[in-house]
Amino acid sequence: MDMQELFGRDSIHTALKRWQKADKLGKHELAELELVKAQMVAKGYGDSARGKGLALREVLTRGVAALGPDEGEEFEPWDKKWRAYVVLEERFKQRRSPDYVAEYMGLGRSAYYREQSAALERLGEWLQAAERTLQAELVEEIAEEMVAVETRPWQAPFLVPPLPAHPIVGRETLLGELREQLTGDDAQPLWALHGLPGGGKTALTLALAHDDAIQTHYPDGILWVALGPQPDILALLGTWCLALGLDAGLLPQMTTDRQRMQYIQATIGLRRMLLIIDDAWRIEEALSFKVGGANCAHVLTTRLPEVAFSFANNGVSALQELSVAEGLALLSDFAAEAIANERDLARDLVKAVGGLPLALVLVGHHLQKEALRGRSRRVARALTQLQQVEKRLSLSQPQSPLERSSGLSLGATLSLMSAIGMSDEALAAEAQVALRLLSIFPPKPNSFAEEAALAVGEMDLDALDGLVDAGLLEFVEPDRYMMHQSIADYARAKIELEQRAAAEERFATFFGEYGWEQRDDFQALSLELDNILLALSLAEKQERGALLVRG
Repeated sequence: MDMQELFGRDSIHTALKRWQKADKLGKHELAELELVKAQMVAKGYGDSARGKGLALREVLTRGVAALGPDEGEEFEPWDKKWRAYVVLEERFKQRRSPDYVAEYMGLGRSAYYREQSAALERLGEWLQAAERTLQAELVEEIAEEMVAVETRPWQAPFLVPPLPAHPIVGRETLLGELREQLTGDDAQPLWALHGLPGGGKTALTLALAHDDAIQTHYPDGILWVALGPQPDILALLGTWCLALGLDAGLLPQMTTDRQRMQYIQATIGLRRMLLIIDDAWRIEEALSFKVGGANCAHVLTTRLPEVAFSFANNGVSALQELSVAEGLALLSDFAAEAIANERDLARDLVKAVGGLPLALVLVGHHLQKEALRGRSRRVARALTQLQQVEKRLSLSQPQSPLERSSGLSLGATLSLMSAIGMSDEALAAEAQVALRLLSIFPPKPNSFAEEAALAVGEMDLDALDGLVDAGLLEFVEPDRYMMHQSIADYARAKIELEQRAAAEERFATFFGEYGWEQRDDFQALSLELDNILLALSLAEKQERGALLVRG
C-alpha cells in the first residue's frame, strides 16, 4: 500500500470500523507507523497485534481530538467548523448510527455522508503530517547523537564470545589462509564458511576473531552476532548500536531495522572493523548485518551452501570433517593417556562419527570424566560403548549463555541430536521423510546415484534438492550424492520401522536388479559396490532367494 492509499479515506474508514477490537485494529497497515511504535514504547505495550491495536487507537484518539475545539473554546456541534470532529467522535468512537449523528448535527442523510468523507480525509491528513514530523524529529535526534559519538573518544568494541576450552585441531592451514585473506594486500572483504551441523564453523571463526594479527589489522573493533533459525533482527541490531556508542535512551525510538542499520553504517564510517555473522539461516537476515564501510570485512558462517554463495560469491570455503589423525589428536587433548592405551578403539570411534568435530568434543568430554575417576578399564568400556550409535547420540554438554548455540533454548544442552535436529526441523515435510529414507544407503565415502535415491526413497527431485540446499546431503559429480555418517545416524534414529522395512525392500530390489543388468560393466559395478553388497545382505535377511541368487 502506497502512502496515498495508507492515509486515504478508505484506509482510515477501515481502521475506525475496527475501533472496538484492538487485536484486529493492530493488523491494519496503520499499526506500522512510527507514531504507533512510539506510543507502544511510551505505554509499554507488547509487540503483538493487541499491543499495536491499543497504541493505534490512542494515536487515532489524538487525531480526532486535534480536529475538535481547544480547551476552553466554545463548542457547538452544529457549527460547520466542528463537523469533522463530531462525525468522528460520535459515529466511530461512540458507535452512534449515521441517522443519529445526522440528526444531532441537523443534516440530511446525503449531507451527512459528505461530511463523513471530509472528516476521514482530514484525519488522514493529520496522521500523515504527524508521522512526517515525528520522523523528522527522530532524524534530527539521531544526527545530534552521531555528532556526539564522533566527538567522544573511540572505544573499539569487541563483542566476540570467549574461545572454547578445547583446541582448534586440524584447521591450522585454513585458519592461516583466512588470516591472509582478511589481512593481506589483496584482502577479501567478504568471506563465508559453510559446513555440516557440528562441523566446527563457529569454533574456527572464534579462533580467527581472537587471532592477534586479525585484531591488529582491525584496530577499531570486532562485532559479532549469532543469528540461528529464528533471530530477533531488530534486537540484535540494537546490541550493535549500543556497542558503537548509541545513547540507550534513543534506542527505543529507532523502531525499524533500516534505522538501526543506517546508524551502524554511519557510525562505522571509514573505520577498520571486522563484522562476523555467525550461524545464518536466511540470506535476507545475514544482509541486515552487512553494514560495514569501505575499510571493513565481513565474515559469515552458515550450514547452507546457498546462503554462503549468495553472501560472498567467490569468497566461500567449505569446512570438511577431520581426518582420523586429526580426530585422534582432538580426543587426546581430553584424555591423552586413555587414547594412547586404547588407540584402536579410539581410531574406530573417530571413523564411526565421520570426523565430525562436535561429536568428537562430546566424546572427549565423556572420556575425560571417565579418566578422572582413575580407572583405565572404565575408559576402555566407555570407548566400547560409544561404538553404539544410540550412546553417541545421547551424549550432551551443558553450555553457558555465552557459549550456547544460537538455535538452542535457554537451559538446553548441546548434543548431536539437538545440533542436527535444528536443520531437520527446518526442512519441508517431504524432505524430512527423504532424509530418513536415504539413511538406508551406506554413509560417506559411499555415494549413490540420483536414480537410486528417487527409487529407494520414493521421492521427487524437490525433496532431494531440499536436502542438498540444507547442507544435509552432499552433491558429488556427476549426479551422485553422499550422506555423512553422523547425519545418517541421526536419520536412522528417527525413521519409523515400517518406513525402514519398505525402504530396505526397495533398496534390495533396485540394486539386486542393477547388479544383474550391469554384470558386464565392471566400472559401474565398482562404483556401486557397497550399495550392491548391502542389497544382497538385505535380500538374504528378507529371504528373497531368487533376488539373492540373481544378484
